Amino acid sequence: PLVDTIGPTLGFAVLWCLYLTFQLLLRLYVETEIAAAAYLAFAVFALVRPLFYTLGASFVGQVFGFGTFGKVYGLLTTFAGIACLIVQPLGNLAANNGFEVANGVLTVAQATTAALPLCILVLWRRPDSQETDALLEGFGTPNSNEGAVVTRARSMSGGKVL
Repeated sequence: PLVDTIGPTLGFAVLWCLYLTFQLLLRLYVETEIAAAAYLAFAVFALVRPLFYTLGASFVGQVFGFGTFGKVYGLLTTFAGIACLIVQPLGNLAANNGFEVANGVLTVAQATTAALPLCILVLWRRPDSQETDALLEGFGTPNSNEGAVVTRARSMSGGKVL
């Protein structure tokens, strides 16, 4: 119900604030050893998990449409599973070489993750972009369930996206 009320965009801001609150409460616990801060951090994290997964599904449905929901959401969860497989190697890297090296590897990976939405936004603003058409090919069907990305690309390209 919360995601329907606030939507995925504001929902991600709420999620970020909850993550920040969680981190601040953990830091407070580490510095002061006040048990209530640890319990509050756990309670905040208990709210974060379902919100995180619900926002991901809601975002995929609203942006890419529910006609291709399984394809896009499945790809998203596959990437998440692959990312989980590198937790142990990163822990070993940090144990052997220090956390700076492991954080450097994560920073490079995060930079590529952040670059993708920026590239899509740049391509999205160009009205006659063949790159946008190629990028969005297959991520929607010509029905009322198509997402915002497909609808926008279709209107910008005269209906030739799919």
